[in-house]
Amino acid sequence: MLVRRLLPAMQTEEALRVTKDVMERMEQAQQDLTEEVVKLAKANEQGIKQLERMENAISSIGKLLVLLDFDPTRDLDLLKKFRSQGFKS
Repeated sequence: MLVRRLLPAMQTEEALRVTKDVMERMEQAQQDLTEEVVKLAKANEQGIKQLERMENAISSIGKLLVLLDFDPTRDLDLLKKFRSQGFKS
């Protein structure tokens, strides 16, 4: 794995801990964020803002994962689309 060659073992272990933690939180959010919750949140200005922040975070994570796994023979159209949208952190 490329990351393991680039990072010392301690940093690699920390990266694995962080990714596992994020994965578990996202899986829990997937279970908690039901259709009913989203509909009710959209009925409130604060809920709309929270959903927008969530959407931006999910979009940024997805873009990062896709762009770091970029294969020009397979993903050129995706890269062009992402670049046209900009990258939000």
